[in-house]
Amino acid sequence: MLDPIANVFNDGSMDWEIVGFAALIACARVVDVTMGTMRVLFVMRGLKVPALVFGFIESAIWVIAVAKVTSRLDEPILILGFAAGFALGNYVGVSVEQRIALGHQMLRVFTRSGTEIAAKLREQGWRVTRFQGEGMAGPVDLLMMRIRRRDTPKLLKTVRSMDEKAYFVVDDVYSVESAAPLKGYAQKRNWWFSKRK
Repeated sequence: MLDPIANVFNDGSMDWEIVGFAALIACARVVDVTMGTMRVLFVMRGLKVPALVFGFIESAIWVIAVAKVTSRLDEPILILGFAAGFALGNYVGVSVEQRIALGHQMLRVFTRSGTEIAAKLREQGWRVTRFQGEGMAGPVDLLMMRIRRRDTPKLLKTVRSMDEKAYFVVDDVYSVESAAPLKGYAQKRNWWFSKRK
């Protein structure tokens, strides 16, 4: 299957118009796969309108790209562009998703310095609930916080600076009922999550 591709490079008969076309197909695939990743995120978060818009654009780009490739199966470089765009689109999609970090998370911190850590976080404006428990090696505190995903690294860094041995559990939150907004959130932006059941 790779012989036609090797021949193109070996005999110097490369059609740069086809190469450019393959690059456009690759770019289109990067866009539609990235949008597909974001669409799945929106669906999981219950964001209907963004999911609808992204789904429409994603499917339109995909149909166009597939039609162009299947109409020129005698040009293997187009298939390479299609596959390369798909692979790169997954990487870009995950990177964009991590960068945007939509939604909320529940952070659980197991520590023996719960009082000090909770006091420090509350001074910074975070809402912290502390529970006292018993571990294998004695008393232990459990701190629980509902935070925005984008704030998670900052919170973990603060906690680690006070207790390097702290143990973390982080879960995504899909349904929230709260009368008070999160730190840094306007009431209007928190409305969607506070109204969902």
